[in-house]
Amino acid sequence: MAEASPRPMDAGAGSVAQHSALLAISAGVVGVLSYACTLLMAHLLAPADYSRYSAAVMLIGIVGIVANAL
Repeated sequence: MAEASPRPMDAGAGSVAQHSALLAISAGVVGVLSYACTLLMAHLLAPADYSRYSAAVMLIGIVGIVANAL
Protein backbone atom coordinates (compact mmCIF):
# COMPACT_ATOMS: atom_id res chain seq x y z
CA MET A 1 0.00 0.00 0.00
CA ALA A 2 1.40 3.37 -0.99
CA GLU A 3 1.69 6.09 1.60
CA ALA A 4 0.03 9.43 0.94
CA SER A 5 2.41 12.30 0.40
CA PRO A 6 2.06 15.26 2.80
CA ARG A 7 0.04 18.19 1.54
CA PRO A 8 1.65 21.59 1.12
CA MET A 9 0.84 24.16 3.81
CA ASP A 10 -1.35 26.34 1.57
CA ALA A 11 -3.38 23.47 0.06
CA GLY A 12 -6.09 23.78 2.71
CA ALA A 13 -6.49 27.57 2.52
CA GLY A 14 -9.61 27.40 0.33
CA SER A 15 -11.05 24.78 2.61
CA VAL A 16 -10.57 27.01 5.65
CA ALA A 17 -12.31 29.91 3.90
CA GLN A 18 -15.23 27.70 2.91
CA HIS A 19 -15.59 26.30 6.41
CA SER A 20 -15.38 29.79 7.90
CA ALA A 21 -18.16 30.97 5.61
CA LEU A 22 -20.28 27.96 6.55
CA LEU A 23 -19.67 28.66 10.23
CA ALA A 24 -20.67 32.32 9.80
CA ILE A 25 -23.84 31.40 7.92
CA SER A 26 -24.84 28.79 10.49
CA ALA A 27 -24.23 31.26 13.34
CA GLY A 28 -26.49 33.74 11.55
CA VAL A 29 -29.22 31.13 11.11
CA VAL A 30 -28.99 30.21 14.80
CA GLY A 31 -29.26 33.89 15.74
CA VAL A 32 -32.35 34.43 13.56
CA LEU A 33 -34.03 31.29 14.92
CA SER A 34 -33.22 32.32 18.48
CA TYR A 35 -34.72 35.76 17.91
CA ALA A 36 -37.85 34.25 16.34
CA CYS A 37 -38.24 31.84 19.27
CA THR A 38 -37.90 34.72 21.74
CA LEU A 39 -40.59 36.70 19.94
CA LEU A 40 -42.88 33.66 19.88
CA MET A 41 -42.36 32.99 23.58
CA ALA A 42 -42.99 36.64 24.43
CA HIS A 43 -46.29 36.40 22.59
CA LEU A 44 -47.40 33.05 24.03
CA LEU A 45 -46.28 33.25 27.66
CA ALA A 46 -47.63 35.28 30.54
CA PRO A 47 -45.21 37.89 31.95
CA ALA A 48 -44.19 35.71 34.95
CA ASP A 49 -43.63 32.68 32.72
CA TYR A 50 -41.66 34.76 30.21
CA SER A 51 -39.43 35.98 33.06
CA ARG A 52 -38.62 32.37 33.95
CA TYR A 53 -38.01 31.55 30.29
CA SER A 54 -35.65 34.50 29.81
CA ALA A 55 -33.76 33.66 33.01
CA ALA A 56 -33.30 30.06 31.80
CA VAL A 57 -32.11 31.23 28.37
CA MET A 58 -29.65 33.62 30.00
CA LEU A 59 -28.30 30.88 32.27
CA ILE A 60 -27.89 28.48 29.34
CA GLY A 61 -26.11 31.23 27.39
CA ILE A 62 -23.66 31.89 30.23
CA VAL A 63 -22.95 28.17 30.63
CA GLY A 64 -22.39 27.94 26.87
CA ILE A 65 -19.94 30.82 26.90
CA VAL A 66 -17.99 29.29 29.77
CA ALA A 67 -18.00 25.86 28.08
CA ASN A 68 -16.71 27.35 24.82
CA ALA A 69 -13.98 29.23 26.66
CA LEU A 70 -12.67 25.98 28.11
